[in-house]
Amino acid sequence: MAFLDAFTGLRISELLGLKWDDIDFERSEINVRHAVVYGVVGHCKSKASKRPVALDPVLAETLRQWRFTTPYN
Repeated sequence: MAFLDAFTGLRISELLGLKWDDIDFERSEINVRHAVVYGVVGHCKSKASKRPVALDPVLAETLRQWRFTTPYN
């Protein structure tokens, strides 16, 4: 999560709301759709929050490898 924060600049609430479906490996971008606020997963508050974020190729490869090795979906 620290790498995602450093490479993307996402807010903590947006990072916590990410799911694997939000990451588009073909386009190398993250689609921010949800946020966690006060422990509740919900939609982002504004259109500016629902933005695609460019994904660095090194980070994309690291996430792809992690996705296939982690027991969490």
